[in-house]
Amino acid sequence: MTKRAYRTLVAGCDSDKKEVEILHVCRGCDMATVRHLDGRVESVTPAYLIPIPEEFGVRKGKVMKFAHRLPPSILSGERDITWRHDAQEKHWEPGDIAALATNDGEVFARAEILWTKETVFGRLTDEDKKGHEKFESDEAIYQTYSGYYHKKIGPDSSVTVIKFRLL
Repeated sequence: MTKRAYRTLVAGCDSDKKEVEILHVCRGCDMATVRHLDGRVESVTPAYLIPIPEEFGVRKGKVMKFAHRLPPSILSGERDITWRHDAQEKHWEPGDIAALATNDGEVFARAEILWTKETVFGRLTDEDKKGHEKFESDEAIYQTYSGYYHKKIGPDSSVTVIKFRLL
């Protein structure tokens, strides 16, 4: 694989460009092995390697990742809410501009964050669910998100609801 410049994403810090060579991406464990120009080899989360085209105008490297099956429903406008359990996803604020990308880093759109809300899965309202992927039951939600986060998710698990609009 050839060397490519990627924007390093560090939550809360200004991004800088560092050139790395991607040696391997493990989709199953959500990690990538990279070699820096100084020869250091390390494992990183692929989110740190997402190339953000300059025309997206994303500040501070803000990227929101989605499963591969979801971009069509987002691009059609059918989906404009996302739920995030990970504490690293609590940095979103209204007015933030985000690059929307698939889990492997393919940027497919740009969006503005309209509002966010902290709650637990068991207290998701109809408004929180409108504009989100539909589930047959609350148990289906818990099972799906347990798979996403590789840990048990239930009605008392925290969730950040994020409403966005495509730009």
